[in-house]
Amino acid sequence: MQDITKSFYLAKEREQHRKQFINSLNLRQLELEKYVKSLEYVPLNHYNSDYEGFSVMTTRRSILSTYLSVPHTRSRIIIYPIAFETSQNIDDFLSVLIDHEGQHAKDRYEEPELDDIISEIKAIKNQMTQIKNGKRSVSQSYKDKFFISSLIWALKAEKYDDRLNEIGLTERLAYNLL
Repeated sequence: MQDITKSFYLAKEREQHRKQFINSLNLRQLELEKYVKSLEYVPLNHYNSDYEGFSVMTTRRSILSTYLSVPHTRSRIIIYPIAFETSQNIDDFLSVLIDHEGQHAKDRYEEPELDDIISEIKAIKNQMTQIKNGKRSVSQSYKDKFFISSLIWALKAEKYDDRLNEIGLTERLAYNLL
């Protein structure tokens, strides 16, 4: 983990090292190999109108999954410069990469027809769980941003109350986390 941390800080400080850092990440070690085909660095930030802000990372489904809902197809995770700019430490970065985008990839692999909002809530819940259980030692700045983002998504998803209760995401969980 020390090598990945050192490489992360170099990539955070020097843009020319970011693609090399991403290429050095091992999908098997990150426990993403089953669900993720590749990690790709795109050197331009991407504005997401649904999120009303810039995407830190995004999971791109395969064409088979997107248009034909074929299960068991792996996704690509796209990483943008803002992922390095907003991550205070390696755990901030890995929380988004593994716990959030990795959850999206898993959802698309197992349930390609899963509603995007439900997938987003599941990804947020997975991040919360990893932080709460101590697997990710994220920065306070990250917790603050994550908390606000989580509440916004919970409010957007009010019409999914029954499904949210099924996957266990509640505002109380968000408050307990932070």
